[in-house]
Amino acid sequence: MIRKSHTPFIVNLKENGEKRVSFEKLSSLVPEPLERFNELFSRLVYITRDLSGQNLIFKAGSKVGVITGLGLRVQVCPKVSVGEFSTLIRYALDGQITSEGMRSYADLAWDIGFENALCILVCEELRTILKNGISRRYQERSDPLEVIRGRVLWERNFPWLAGMSKEVICRYHQMTYNNLDNQIVLSGLKKAFFLAGLPELKRNVGEFLNIFNSFTFEKSLGQADFQKAENGYSRLNEHYRVMHSLTKMLLFNLRPEDFFEEGRQQIFGIVLDMAEVFERFVERLMSDLLCPKGLSLIAQPKDSRALIDDDGYRYASVQPDIEVWHGNRAIGIIDAKYKDYWAKGEDGFKPERKISNEDLFQLFFYQQRMQRKYGLPSLPFALIAAPLPAEEEREGKMVVPARFLRVRFHAGLGNEGDVRLLLIPITRFLRILNEGIPPREAAIVLDKEFDLASINYLS
Repeated sequence: MIRKSHTPFIVNLKENGEKRVSFEKLSSLVPEPLERFNELFSRLVYITRDLSGQNLIFKAGSKVGVITGLGLRVQVCPKVSVGEFSTLIRYALDGQITSEGMRSYADLAWDIGFENALCILVCEELRTILKNGISRRYQERSDPLEVIRGRVLWERNFPWLAGMSKEVICRYHQMTYNNLDNQIVLSGLKKAFFLAGLPELKRNVGEFLNIFNSFTFEKSLGQADFQKAENGYSRLNEHYRVMHSLTKMLLFNLRPEDFFEEGRQQIFGIVLDMAEVFERFVERLMSDLLCPKGLSLIAQPKDSRALIDDDGYRYASVQPDIEVWHGNRAIGIIDAKYKDYWAKGEDGFKPERKISNEDLFQLFFYQQRMQRKYGLPSLPFALIAAPLPAEEEREGKMVVPARFLRVRFHAGLGNEGDVRLLLIPITRFLRILNEGIPPREAAIVLDKEFDLASINYLS
């Protein structure tokens, strides 16, 4: 028998935060074993009992989103506001930053629900698409026609009946709205319509859904379709990029048709890793900062010969986040780390969290590999880009002294190398964008305000 729906027990957390919930209270509302909770919610939070055994501890990491099921709703919100999160997503996905979109989020807080915030972003992107033009593509067709169009397919018209034939089969190209760009949008709108929980928002999504239903047929989408769309962007459909990424996020998370056997209780969820968003953010910010200085970037370069087995075959690939070039010469590596490397510890001086050995060794290897791969006379620079929260987000903690922003190493017979830590004031940059300043100019403003020494060291 299907259990009647009821209002779920709600657990709200902030990114990297934790919350204790009375196990007795939770079990009375949601009579499920701890293993079932972990099975469902492990993609978003880690759940364990405290030492007393009386409470459950929900621990969040870098992943944000919401999962609802088993009578429980767990939501992890980003550190930034709804409006700043919207700008972050648009900027990281190479989208347009519009003043209209900023105003849409001016009075919103995360209590509207993570899924509703995403659906509002979907609506804003749809307005951008309609404003800039719906994608049209030429599609090859083969049809019997009363007049010749395109190329006649003689073999399909055989036997030729001379004057008795009233139609000729032709192959031709026709402009159509029923293309992959719009099919992806349609799938995203259908998922957004399911997720939207606010009446007015659901109505807005429904209106856009009706528009795209009128000229686009539904298509079952796979990862290859999104890759094909990404490879096909041009000035004519560049404004679809963010909406396609949102659709991919909506479709390939927990699906609404997934059920647990016991009770046939429906679950759904959206989970987004802020570490991945930060990587994309850093790629665009570095481009906006460094390209005007005559440098160029290669994002996610693959190196299949860095690690090989004893027979000389590829053992594993390495893939730094960004290679920096000056003309035809590689000069450095930048790797994004979404970690709190910015804060002083309790002693008021040393870092609360030092750069991990894993991250240091990774950058040291990238340096050595780049020098060998490109035959460089000296080690290229290596930079770790990590977030620096706004002052009100720091919980009273102070920023580490400058001496901890550079780590030197002595290994081998060559010159000494170093890894530099670049702390990016991500919230401040988003607020500059929300003031209506264009992205590249906003990057210059950020550089002047914070004197990004590591970046200036590169130029």
